[in-house]
Amino acid sequence: MDRYERINALHRILQAARRPVTVARLMDELACSRATVYRDLAFLRDGLMAPVVGDGEAGFRYDPEESERFELPGL
Repeated sequence: MDRYERINALHRILQAARRPVTVARLMDELACSRATVYRDLAFLRDGLMAPVVGDGEAGFRYDPEESERFELPGL
């Protein structure tokens, strides 16, 4: 899976999640390392301005107030 496929998959996972998603689950579903998950989350948050909130222990999710308006730009 290349980076753009992972970013799209990560976006779909976070968008569908009702609760924070753990890094372990993201590693499993994206078939990548912990460092790659953190890099992709940082790219979503900082590069694409996605409303990602959370930390590694509790998990990550989209901010419910902002997620309705957020869409990935055409990649």
